[in-house]
Amino acid sequence: MLPSDEKVFERQLENVRCEKVKKAVRECLTDEHKDQADISNQYRHLLDAMTIAAKEYARTQNIGPDNFAVGVLYHSMSIVRDFRQALVESPWDADRRPMLDFWQHARFPIDKIRREKIPYVERQSIEACVGQYLDLPFRCMPMERILIDVLVAMEFYAFGDEMLNNPLKQAHILWFPFIVLSLSAMVFLGLAALAIYAGSKEWIGAGWSLGIAGVLSGLFALHSIVVAVTLLWWGPAERKARQRVMNLLGHMSTVYAALQSSGPISARHIRELIDSAGTEGVIWPAPLFVLLDDIAARSGRF
Repeated sequence: MLPSDEKVFERQLENVRCEKVKKAVRECLTDEHKDQADISNQYRHLLDAMTIAAKEYARTQNIGPDNFAVGVLYHSMSIVRDFRQALVESPWDADRRPMLDFWQHARFPIDKIRREKIPYVERQSIEACVGQYLDLPFRCMPMERILIDVLVAMEFYAFGDEMLNNPLKQAHILWFPFIVLSLSAMVFLGLAALAIYAGSKEWIGAGWSLGIAGVLSGLFALHSIVVAVTLLWWGPAERKARQRVMNLLGHMSTVYAALQSSGPISARHIRELIDSAGTEGVIWPAPLFVLLDDIAARSGRF
């Protein structure tokens, strides 16, 4: 192919790409926001990055504009579209503006978890997007960066929310023994009081009344001792469990913080961090390992 023909061919591919990207963005806009189709946003940025990578692949493989449009271009845009939908609970914000900036790396994720400001993430769809991305014959660094960020964050947020915001996980150590002792007092001491009352009314003999009350009071005292001993064991165990949770959150936070960079990130470094967290008990999404290994086998950075 002559240089002039190559330029014409590339221009044809670029025209198809630009037209499809602009159409995809406009489809997300309501009528009152159609004028924002050319405004820079995260969705537009990812579409551009993925479709430019697709165009370069089509150019090197000499794929014509028509086949490009229905082939790698369509698949690359579908991944970005599905990815956005997996992170947007509603397509519009409170002011009916389209959610085109849909993901942000949190600087203080633990604070967001404690305030129950957990970002919406549809786990199965995100994992499916990773699989679809890895099936593509080309790669796109911006897409890899945000995929890894979301994979780490969704596990971090899910675990933190379960451990820090679940009332059953956060019940104070004294609540359960106190409830048990309260119920025990109501049963044993209540029956003891009833026995004494029955004796005072001469429904039963005085000796029987005092004997029954004494036995019931003794049973309550014995039960209280058992609960106290259990509490002595339960206290350190519960504190150890809490410390383990905080330790796991610390490891997850370390991995997530390592992704906060405006420059390239080493896939090997992130893999070492997640492996270290894994030895402590953190369970990461399986696609995260596959994606990191894929990057490590190529440039090694994202």
